[in-house]
Amino acid sequence: MTATLIAAEMVAHAAQRQGKRTMSFSVIDDRKPVPFPTHWRHKNISGVTFAKTATIEAKAWIVVALLAGYGVCSHWLGRNGGGGVHFLDDRRRS
Repeated sequence: MTATLIAAEMVAHAAQRQGKRTMSFSVIDDRKPVPFPTHWRHKNISGVTFAKTATIEAKAWIVVALLAGYGVCSHWLGRNGGGGVHFLDDRRRS
């Protein structure tokens, strides 16, 4: 799967979430600065947050991160403080 296809699938999945106005994507940075722009950093995770309408920018960021050798995940925070993380490979197998 190419980086562009992975990015398109991740953005489509993040944009489907009901009730959320933003999409957040992150990489594990091993406590070193990453070679591409990020919006926030927490411990060893750097990431970006985009509006749901900013799909082109989100796809571009994911492609840059993947081509730099980082694994990208999307995540969200629920209303009750619970959250979740989605890696592209996290698919339930039946």
